[in-house]
Amino acid sequence: QSFANTTCHGELHPRSSARIHAMLLQGTGNSFPQQRPAIHATRPVPTTCHAAARRSAAAAICCPAAASVLGKRNFLRKQLSRRGSQSSEGRKGTSSEPHSPAILKSTDDKLFKVLALERGITHHEDSIVVQPCGTRAAEVSADVILVRMADNEWKGSRAVHAEETNVSQEDVEICIKLGDEELASLIHCKSVSRELAPVWPSEAFDGMGFWPLKGPGTVVFDAEYFLRNILSLVGPGRGPALIRDGAYSLGLPSASLVEQVREAFQTGPGKLVSRLTRTLDPSYGMLLHASEAVRTGRVDLSRYPASDVAPRTVHLEEWPFGFIAGPRSEIHGAVIRELEPGGMAEVAGCQLGDVIAAAGGQELLNTNWSELPRALNQVNGDGSLTLQLETPIVHSSSPLYLREASTAAVREVAGESAERSTLDVIPELQRRLSEYDHNLKAVQKEPKVFMGDAGTASRIHVDTYPRVQFCHVVHGTKLFAVESRPEAAPGMEVTEVKEIACSADLPLHEAASAWLCSPGVSLAACQPGDILVFWGAHRHAGTNAAGAGCCISLFHGFELVPEGSSQ
Repeated sequence: QSFANTTCHGELHPRSSARIHAMLLQGTGNSFPQQRPAIHATRPVPTTCHAAARRSAAAAICCPAAASVLGKRNFLRKQLSRRGSQSSEGRKGTSSEPHSPAILKSTDDKLFKVLALERGITHHEDSIVVQPCGTRAAEVSADVILVRMADNEWKGSRAVHAEETNVSQEDVEICIKLGDEELASLIHCKSVSRELAPVWPSEAFDGMGFWPLKGPGTVVFDAEYFLRNILSLVGPGRGPALIRDGAYSLGLPSASLVEQVREAFQTGPGKLVSRLTRTLDPSYGMLLHASEAVRTGRVDLSRYPASDVAPRTVHLEEWPFGFIAGPRSEIHGAVIRELEPGGMAEVAGCQLGDVIAAAGGQELLNTNWSELPRALNQVNGDGSLTLQLETPIVHSSSPLYLREASTAAVREVAGESAERSTLDVIPELQRRLSEYDHNLKAVQKEPKVFMGDAGTASRIHVDTYPRVQFCHVVHGTKLFAVESRPEAAPGMEVTEVKEIACSADLPLHEAASAWLCSPGVSLAACQPGDILVFWGAHRHAGTNAAGAGCCISLFHGFELVPEGSSQ
């Protein structure tokens, strides 16, 4: 839950820090510690991937347009479109459709559909997962892993069926000769522009090549492959999984949402502030009054200066003080989020959205949120509390990043129909996952909305709850970094006490630069309709790419329910 939805509605008692602790956010990255069952699944090596057969086979070529292949493509396109339209009525009549599957041809003229691209720390460790055309999706043993070899060759071997006799090594070996650029074209991938984060070091993008993912992880092109392998694709020690066009291929309501938001953003103001309020250069308090989305979400106010008016000093004579505070940034400072009508704070002159610059003479702007209970207990001898307040101004031309907001954020920028599509995402995804009996259970009824102008970013952090996290990109471009190999990344314990973000429009902290460039960090570039799935207990950070307009994403988690559990 975001701060505004917590159950704490009491005032701050100077002799009890428990009330302030109760206001700590229970969201994506800041929540109370609680043990959850961890996923210990490791990805089994398919029977089709024999080490001895990986290194030998003949040359192969790609078949660009065989008539039979086109027939299969058209059939799959219709299936994907039908699946998307069943749950996404708003998508009818739009031009966006999922890409047709890529079909490859081997030297012995057999056709294979590309299911996924598995990436390693270096491109030499890449492999592609394919399936013979005409194979039913449920036939797991038909999947073939082709390992990258020299001279643009990909080699592997298929499984030998029990009914087959007199099968030679050559009969099971598969080799495809294909360069990265040609393969990327077939699977609809293109180079990621470094202009999406111009302030990042160029080394951060090294290794992406033609793919939307750098470092350990999987780019998935087939929905059924993802659904049946999710627990081996994502988990402790595994990189993220990027499902291209996942909203469409999985038949999720977010496919409709992508189109609804795209249409909404074709007109209207460019900056997010102007879409949430008509007021020019509003204060944060005005935003709280005007927008339910802002009231339910969190805004990093460290980007915004205080008004030209000198800081105000208010004296609260006795408890109850009649206000509720939330963090000024992600984990520092305090800002007044709620005021009791007619309460001590309101009568004394506190206003909604005021930043508490100091309390009892102690500076609070850069105080860690965990230390706020002690700081706000600095009452005078008579039990009173003196606050120094500032009013932050959010200029209409300034970038805004609203995190962990309710679905009201979607309604305010794209209408009620778009909000209904948002609310249907988790139930439909739960239904699809249940078909494969993974014992994965959604932990939220509604997704949290992250909505930010180009360049803004969240801090590098680790989620308290070890969960499988989903990020549905609805609009703009999302750059997402996940530390899947801590042993190959610099020690970043500093992020537990400092806010270090991977912004695309502000100079990077040197620790963030080193982290992004390390081989233990995977970087994904996600487009509207893509779904990124990652292990939340890995250190990660999201960035709303520069030059790509407002980025809107939906986040929610799934946890593994133990066998036999009544949950």
